[in-house]
Amino acid sequence: MRVGVLGGSFNPVHIGHLRLALEALAVENLDRVELVPAAVPPHKQNEILMPFSKRCELLEAATHSIPELVVNPLEGQRQGPSYTVDTLRVFHASVAPEELFFLLGCGDFLTLPHWYAWEDLLQLTNFCVVGRNGEGREALRSFVEDHCQAKPLAEDLWQLPGASRRVRFLPIPRLDVSSSLIRRYLRHDRSIRFLVPDCVVEVLEQGMQ
Repeated sequence: MRVGVLGGSFNPVHIGHLRLALEALAVENLDRVELVPAAVPPHKQNEILMPFSKRCELLEAATHSIPELVVNPLEGQRQGPSYTVDTLRVFHASVAPEELFFLLGCGDFLTLPHWYAWEDLLQLTNFCVVGRNGEGREALRSFVEDHCQAKPLAEDLWQLPGASRRVRFLPIPRLDVSSSLIRRYLRHDRSIRFLVPDCVVEVLEQGMQ
């Protein structure tokens, strides 16, 4: 069972999140991608978040017609900051590291040394690193080879030391949409159609005035 994990605040979910999950699903031949909303994002403690239950509800609405995308609220069951390493350890109990794929943007991956227990992360999962329109490829190559001691296997693919875990660079089409953009549009009474799935537009427009 090949499982992808896509974390984030999803504040709110938008088409960029879903497109990323579907691209990784296809390229890595995953059986499913679990979307894991952060209850207390350690890097966004000053951001005003929608209630955790509402963010999960919107994710459920956005993914209900795609059985390969599964919402997992596990971080809402823990106290304190939602550290990625703790989440991946939960998955590690049932999914072998070589079958687990953590999905994240290239910019986020390059900040790994600032993450809590970041070196432990390298032991727990493969990484599928997304670059919009191919941006970040060379920066990623330098980082994984210099900081992670990874060895190139093929174009856009490296092997981490000590096991069969890999880092893949995944170029995807650029979608200039973000959760902060959606929140700004809502504050100014601008339409958010085609930025989020149709099934969540009405909920957002009513609930985030």
